[in-house]
Amino acid sequence: CPFCARGALVVKELKAKYGADKIRIAYKHLPLGFHENARPAALAAQAANRQGKFWEFHDALFANQDKLSDATYVKIATDLKLDLAKFNADRASAEVAKEVDADLADANRLGIQGTPNFLINGVPV
Repeated sequence: CPFCARGALVVKELKAKYGADKIRIAYKHLPLGFHENARPAALAAQAANRQGKFWEFHDALFANQDKLSDATYVKIATDLKLDLAKFNADRASAEVAKEVDADLADANRLGIQGTPNFLINGVPV
């Protein structure tokens, strides 16, 4: 969503200002049901994460948020030189779905219903 894209810019600015070694970012997916591309994008990002390219994939998703689709996920994975067979298998796997579902469960437990949402040292901001 456009709000998450702005949130991603804030995270980028924080990393630049304080240094990536001074802050730790723990990203959690919250694919909202009304956004038809949210869950497939989250699954694709988690698949990229399994190849060490989460943040690169994340940034590319936001750069291409107006054209999210299966073809876009594959193009991004190709551009990032991911193993496409592994990427496609992972994003279709029950294990990756469980990772995204665990993030959803965390959000529900914390009462988080919208995106983006930030916690700093466990405190909602």
